[in-house]
Amino acid sequence: MKQGDSIYPEKPEGHKGLGIQLRNFALTYDGRSGLVRALDNISLDVRPGEFLCIVGPSGCGKTTMLRVLAGLETHYEGQVEFTGQVNTHRVNAMVFQDRSVFPWMTVEENVQLGLRSIPMSKSERSRICEEWIYRVGLGEFKRAY
Repeated sequence: MKQGDSIYPEKPEGHKGLGIQLRNFALTYDGRSGLVRALDNISLDVRPGEFLCIVGPSGCGKTTMLRVLAGLETHYEGQVEFTGQVNTHRVNAMVFQDRSVFPWMTVEENVQLGLRSIPMSKSERSRICEEWIYRVGLGEFKRAY
């Protein structure tokens, strides 16, 4: 792979990405002192290709909503729908704000871990891993824990 090459396939002609629709979205979870209504009656449209920032104070439900959109939470009320063109690869991911690497694994093993959920050859996984390790400036540390 050379500088500037992308690991992502070319988008089909007219492809604008994925949109999100939330209708009467709500989520309640069991907290320490009983049920907590984390989100209540949210309706939202994010058009394909649109960039959106979700801003609010700690504890207002931003991460909870993102967990639902990433498929990490499945118990909610209302409708969550993805619109637009979708390919066979996963369409979203989430990066947590807390440290989320496994200290007993090398940088390379940590990066490859997420790629193992995508059907691809070991050589393709290694190629993508290598690209991203060097892209973020960790090339000299790829075998470090």
